[in-house]
Amino acid sequence: MIFIFSIPKDRTTFKVCSWLDHYAVPYTLVFPEDILEIENIVLNSSKIEIIFMLNTTRFLLSNITGIWYRRGYVPLRFEYSESSIVEINQHIKLEHNVIGNFIANKFNSLPNINKIGQGNTNKLLALDNAVKCGLNIPSTMITKEINDCFYLGKNIITKSIGESLLINNSTGSSFYNETTIVQKDNIDIDRRYNYSLFQVEIQKQIELRIFHFFGKNYSMAIFSQENEKTKTDFRNYDIENPNRNIPYKIPKEVEHKINIFMELMDINSGSLDMIKTPNGEFIFLEVNPVGQYDMVSYPCNYFLHRLIAEKLKYFNETSNQKCFQ
Repeated sequence: MIFIFSIPKDRTTFKVCSWLDHYAVPYTLVFPEDILEIENIVLNSSKIEIIFMLNTTRFLLSNITGIWYRRGYVPLRFEYSESSIVEINQHIKLEHNVIGNFIANKFNSLPNINKIGQGNTNKLLALDNAVKCGLNIPSTMITKEINDCFYLGKNIITKSIGESLLINNSTGSSFYNETTIVQKDNIDIDRRYNYSLFQVEIQKQIELRIFHFFGKNYSMAIFSQENEKTKTDFRNYDIENPNRNIPYKIPKEVEHKINIFMELMDINSGSLDMIKTPNGEFIFLEVNPVGQYDMVSYPCNYFLHRLIAEKLKYFNETSNQKCFQ
């Protein structure tokens, strides 16, 4: 039995599930809206077992052959009678945290495609690790003093330090904070700003989206620089005049550095964004363990949904079905 942690509207999850159905691999979807309650945790010298209910179905952790952490989290629920003493309630919640951390650890000890809790990466840590692996990165600054960013260079962009912010308004439309060029004439020097991330704008020959999966890299070239709308951020899609996307083979030296980087980040599956400059340099931008890969799979005929399903099928077939120690 494969456990898949995801969210209800993630289409890529269900495309993989269609392949699992085709291969007759048993699986269970786990959404944040579900209820997972622990019945018993048994630890002794001969076995470690966790017995739990997911909604109305009873499971033993030893019968789970692998996990795919796509999105979401472990929806653990704890019910308890609150005390009139605040310190006791705080202590009970801390003990629940200990149990929750143990459960996540045991799930993550199973054969897995990514681990629970790897939904977001620290962009600054990723940039730091990329440098350690020999990858080039844009010159970057985090500061509240907006004028200081121009010490980096002439052309500067800004983007989120963490994940992009998606805002839905009352009219039903939505917007998010995309990568934006910083124009010095538009800066209010008297305004107080929060910490922001600035980078030197990298001139592009092509933009690369690379899906990394267990040491292999499936790359796509995006000709985003040919369209003013997508020139700075290809996610600012032009539906009427879409970018040209083609399969691309990255140099072995760059591929080797990417593999070392992903090992250092402890991520076995994820989407990387890079730029190839007009002079042939490859610049690392960021990595997203739960990034969308439809956009790479279909134009390039990589069949990534089937690839993921086949990995889960392998987990299921090679499991020894024993309680892990």
